[in-house]
Amino acid sequence: MKTKFHIPSKVLLFASFLLAIFLIAIMNFTTPMGVGTLGVLVFFTIIYFMFATLATVACRGFFMMKASKASEKNEVYRKSRKYASILALAPLMLLIAQSFGHLRILEGVIVLVITGVLIFMSAKGVF
Repeated sequence: MKTKFHIPSKVLLFASFLLAIFLIAIMNFTTPMGVGTLGVLVFFTIIYFMFATLATVACRGFFMMKASKASEKNEVYRKSRKYASILALAPLMLLIAQSFGHLRILEGVIVLVITGVLIFMSAKGVF
């Protein structure tokens, strides 16, 4: 069922700003050993949601420029959420790759290829 409720871009940017402040507080006042596994999970979740809100705003702006009719505006919100959820995985994959050791060009290319394949599959309607 399609919903008509859409979060305004200003609210998304404000939420991303609050998440960034919370992320900075976590990084400055705790250590991974101090917060444990649940704290590390919260850290990665905050990073994902922060980048997802920023990507949603960016995708929404891009798709709004392409939408010509008022009837296409509803589709813009759905597409922007779908593509933003994929794009938000890329920084998280890079951070996880860096945690295993040093981050090289090859890992960056692999993340770009995986993100590109996911976007292509989403555009073709696979998921």
